[in-house]
Amino acid sequence: MTSIEKKLHLGIYGLIVENKTILVIRKSRGPYKGMFDLPGGRPLHGEDLLTALTREIEEETGIKAKSFSFFGNFSHLVPYRDDGGRLMELYHVALVYQIETMDVENLNHAIIAEDVEGSLWIDIHKLKKAACSLPLISVLDSLGATEH
Repeated sequence: MTSIEKKLHLGIYGLIVENKTILVIRKSRGPYKGMFDLPGGRPLHGEDLLTALTREIEEETGIKAKSFSFFGNFSHLVPYRDDGGRLMELYHVALVYQIETMDVENLNHAIIAEDVEGSLWIDIHKLKKAACSLPLISVLDSLGATEH
C-alpha cells in the first residue's frame, strides 16, 4: 500500500491587477510546477504576515507593495508527486491581499527565485484554469475572470 505524506502550507499572496491584466509568476517546483500562480509565499518564522507579503512580492517580481487590502482566503487539498516521486497531499491555505499602491520601478519579469521562473502580465479573461494554481483559480473565479 502506498503511503501519502501530508503537508500544510500557509502562504500569503498579492493580487496585482491593472487594466484587466494580472501579474502572475510561473512556478518552477512543487505541486504547481509549470503553472501560473500569484506572487507570494510562506512567512519566515516569527515574521509578520504583511511583512512577509511585501518581502515575497519584491523577491519574486521586484515590485514594492505599499498598500493593500484583504481580498480573501482560500484552501485546497492538492495531491501531487514530489521531485522524488513520492505521493504527497498538500493542504494549501492561501491568504490573498489586493495590492492597491506599489512602486513598479524595479519590476523584473526575469527574476528566478527559489520556486519561481519569472513573472508576466496576462489578460485575466484569457487565463485557462488548466494552467493555473488552485489559489489563482479561486481568485479568478472570485473576479469572474476565468475561461473554461
